[in-house]
Amino acid sequence: MLAHVCDSSTQRGAEEVIRTHLAENILGIPLHPMRFRVHPWPRRVFIDAASLNPPVLCEIYAHQGALKGGQFGKITQDALKLIHVRKLHALEARLIITLACHYAYDSLFRNWQGRALRQQGIQVFVADIPSTLSEKLKKAQKRQGRIHRGIARTLTAKFYR
Repeated sequence: MLAHVCDSSTQRGAEEVIRTHLAENILGIPLHPMRFRVHPWPRRVFIDAASLNPPVLCEIYAHQGALKGGQFGKITQDALKLIHVRKLHALEARLIITLACHYAYDSLFRNWQGRALRQQGIQVFVADIPSTLSEKLKKAQKRQGRIHRGIARTLTAKFYR
């Protein structure tokens, strides 16, 4: 069966690979996806990789290639989520954003968002992923980009009628 054009199962699978790489090769501690309660109760947020002892909160971004437009916003939104969870739960947690591509890292730090992450004490790492996974991610991004561009054209056409 073919995947739906907006399906993100490839990205979710990549998150597991990236979480394992971060845990084993960079931090040396086990990491697991976790949910945390946030205000207003009983709302919860999902953190891609976390440890309570030692406290670590990490968001994973599997995008391949340089970041564009709203992708910077996604990373800064994830960073804000990490800061909020740390403060709300009074954790002295290490905050991390982990990327899966050096091009994404380079583009992030050519812009104010990368510098803002550093100023907030958020570390940014790049996980090494297998080239086969990188190719799968690129194909998924291309497929998703086609549908997103199609939706944007449709909405624009309706707006300007």
